[in-house]
Amino acid sequence: MQHAWLTDIHLEFLPDKKAITFVEELAGQGFDGIFLTGDISTAKQLEFHLQLLWQIAGKPSRLTTQFLLAG
Repeated sequence: MQHAWLTDIHLEFLPDKKAITFVEELAGQGFDGIFLTGDISTAKQLEFHLQLLWQIAGKPSRLTTQFLLAG
């Protein structure tokens, strides 16, 4: 099994189209799962970015996506 570990990706700095492209490319890398740690986004955009990650990369047919949320 191969997993990707992403930390402090700060998706808030990417326009929405580039964030979508980033997640699509990540999902296409063939990883069995993704571990997300650190700063993913700002509070204002976090829900959108988490939904984006789940919809594109987290579907059961693609990857197991793990979120570790902390303050």
